Amino acid sequence: MDAAFDLVRFAEDRMGLGFEAEQKKFATSRQTSEAHLEAWKAAVKTAVKNGCPPPVMPSEAQPPDAPVRPRIRVADATVEALGALAAALPRGLLLVRDELAGWLGALDKYGGSGSDRAFAIEMYGGRSYVVDRVKNPEPLQIRHLSVGVLGGVPLVPLVPIAAAQRRGSAPIGANDAIGTGVPVDHRTFSPRRPAGDPAAAEPLITAADWLAHYEERAAICELDGGLPRPEAEQLAQADTIAALGPQPSPADRRMP
Repeated sequence: MDAAFDLVRFAEDRMGLGFEAEQKKFATSRQTSEAHLEAWKAAVKTAVKNGCPPPVMPSEAQPPDAPVRPRIRVADATVEALGALAAALPRGLLLVRDELAGWLGALDKYGGSGSDRAFAIEMYGGRSYVVDRVKNPEPLQIRHLSVGVLGGVPLVPLVPIAAAQRRGSAPIGANDAIGTGVPVDHRTFSPRRPAGDPAAAEPLITAADWLAHYEERAAICELDGGLPRPEAEQLAQADTIAALGPQPSPADRRMP
């Protein structure tokens, strides 16, 4: 994944060319608007003092919008920050995390009663979206709320979420965002050596190796994840098959 995102970083660098000049232009415009604002305030005070109608605030006194650096990806951002970025960058964003469990666990960390998870589901649709907050006088208008999510999710961090789904107590949006559980992968896979390899006679994965991996995963799912033993064994079997291939016959000492 890092090799692919070297190209993304290069593209972002190219997209950001000239952004420093935009920031300087913004700083100048902000100071100019503040000067117009102070002059207008002084004119209003003078008009009120003289009993005259106060002048209307000129458009030059309106503060300019801050420029947003062109972006393709984000890594660690709150839902509020994602909303602001999505509003300024309507072409969409890609949220990239090596460990998605950390991002999922941070949803609604500071309250919100499920609003963060609902926002995460809305990110998939690419539709227009409006955010209203008491602390902001103006609503945040997002023309296209489109934020893709890319990353890895190991089995173990998903176990508590899968258990909550089975109990019907999963957080709001978890079923839609993650699915109905962890699927069992029935694809056939075998780590065979190439034909003619002199080491083909050497053992790759013995039945004991396979069983040890399976028992370890089952214990983690049961003890750390809080799953019933049958469900823990099902998840452990899926993980072991995905990692090591089908279970060797106990009578076989090696997989050919």
